[in-house]
Amino acid sequence: MCWRNFFLSCLFTVLIIPIGACLADDKDESMLWRGTINMSIEKRHVFSVEVEDEKSGASRSHSRNQIKRLNAVVNVVGADFLYGGEVKATGTIQSRIDNRDTRGAKTRDGDWRKTKDTMTGQGQGPIEASNITLIFAKKSVVDSASAIENEIKKCGLDTDCLVEVQQKFMGLLQDDANSFPVKIVVQVMAPCQGQAKSLTVSTSSDGKPEVDGPHSTTLPMCLPMAFEIDGTYTRGPKGDTITATYHKTHKSPYEAIDEKNHPIITVAECFIHLSNGAPEVRIYARSKDGQKDITDKETEVMVGQRLSLSAHVVSTGLGEEISRTWIIPGRIFDRWQASIEEAELIEIEDYENPTIHFAWADGSEGGLTRKISYKVDYGGQELSGEARFKIYTPRTELNVKAGQRVFFSPSRGCEIVPDSPSIKLTGTVTMPQNKLNVYHFVVHFLQKVKSNAWGLARIGSPNYQWRNEVFDWLLDTSYPYAGQSGSNSVTLSMQDTPGGPLSALDAIYVDHRFEAYLMFSPPWHPELVVTPMFVPLKKVAWRWKGSAVAKKAYVWPQPPCGQGHSISCNKPPSGYSHRVEYTTVHPGWSGYTSGQSKMKLYYQGGVTTDHHQAPPPESGWSCN
Repeated sequence: MCWRNFFLSCLFTVLIIPIGACLADDKDESMLWRGTINMSIEKRHVFSVEVEDEKSGASRSHSRNQIKRLNAVVNVVGADFLYGGEVKATGTIQSRIDNRDTRGAKTRDGDWRKTKDTMTGQGQGPIEASNITLIFAKKSVVDSASAIENEIKKCGLDTDCLVEVQQKFMGLLQDDANSFPVKIVVQVMAPCQGQAKSLTVSTSSDGKPEVDGPHSTTLPMCLPMAFEIDGTYTRGPKGDTITATYHKTHKSPYEAIDEKNHPIITVAECFIHLSNGAPEVRIYARSKDGQKDITDKETEVMVGQRLSLSAHVVSTGLGEEISRTWIIPGRIFDRWQASIEEAELIEIEDYENPTIHFAWADGSEGGLTRKISYKVDYGGQELSGEARFKIYTPRTELNVKAGQRVFFSPSRGCEIVPDSPSIKLTGTVTMPQNKLNVYHFVVHFLQKVKSNAWGLARIGSPNYQWRNEVFDWLLDTSYPYAGQSGSNSVTLSMQDTPGGPLSALDAIYVDHRFEAYLMFSPPWHPELVVTPMFVPLKKVAWRWKGSAVAKKAYVWPQPPCGQGHSISCNKPPSGYSHRVEYTTVHPGWSGYTSGQSKMKLYYQGGVTTDHHQAPPPESGWSCN
């Protein structure tokens, strides 16, 4: 009975001793460990849908872009795990929310109402040693614990049997291998509060916006985080390391108004790296096999492949890290969020966090080599780690065919159009012929439009009143305007035929400016875990102006389309420069136009009896 109690005591001591006591034999000397533990949980819900009632012609829309992110960085400053020394650790826990929810309704006649709710906020708090629970054990011990206990129970008081059990399982408890698996449990409980701001804006086709807010609220932002991870203990000539990587994605169903599933995606990650070697900075990239050491190595990537990198000072010392910073050259960004309602580029705000997520927007067809570095003041000594990336952009060709003349068209009622089609863009995107060309990629066209259109509406003979459709840059019609996926090479076309309506108008003056973008979302990386982000490849700015005036005032019945009006300004797209430009600047917008012109009453314009009158001076409209 005494032997059985002693054996169980040894077993369960091995299971619960913190950090590394179970990982070395008696001849090992005291070792000071340091390193970093990064934990993050991100919940993302993004969709944009619109449904139409075939009977009534009315439609409803719902667009959502919600992100909640919790991130904790624990710096293990130093600890003597083997001999039960105190663990010294500090850190920071951060939380961020960015919720945008838009619901809209539109009638058959084109009247619409839209309500947009936003909530943004962030919180931050310190992590102290008392907030951290960290337990390490050999994985073989954990996996075999129940089997050992069952064997002991079978032996009862039989000493010889107990000795055989001890000899059978001793290899699991003592291991001189250079590398073996470990089981790690890490938990951080560091509550924090933050400020959240909420705002509700309701807009409609008629009337001024209704605004509720902004309201500021203090909320609990930082929740407990816990992970159970399989890791590896490795002995090496420059010291021992304990590393572990956890990555899991969970999808929760959500049925939107289109009665389809638009899942809520939760991604949980944890990366642990501890070492007792000489002080140095190592840079890691999240790969399909865990964290990959890319220090002093070159990695090939595509533009738009959002990387997840982390940097760590590994050392036996107790030095304090200060003045951390990433140095990453080139045009980089965190992510680009786009829907029919809005598009926003999220820049990188924190270059001091050991973990950074970013994508390059610029590269070259042959690969543009860039060196990134992570620098830190460690115990009064500046340490630096470097890694190289070769960034590729696909070969892109974009051809433009522009309309040649402004004329009357009866296809959508009666309107003036700058040829049909007014513009046709054909783009071909070809991947580099290397190891990155292994998965499908996506190509989109999208277009923004700016309008300065005016019309004289008949309101009862002999009077006219000005109406207009004037707005700054909005998304044109839909997101995307056109799209296609493929591998190796993809060719995609888009065309557009805008116009100026003549219904109930004796004069129309149109000035439309457009910006069309060819966008590229890269394939998955063959080795690294990346998030594909859309990046712009090419941009085409084009424009047209046209006007038409009734030959006679108040003719009734109205003559057939084009017979009662004369073209007075004829500047089709071919009359303007429509040069194809390389760009790395993401397009942005807030709102969209349906593509169907809807002239609104221009109240300041007053009433006139002259149907040849030019648009008001404040309009800035001119055919020149």
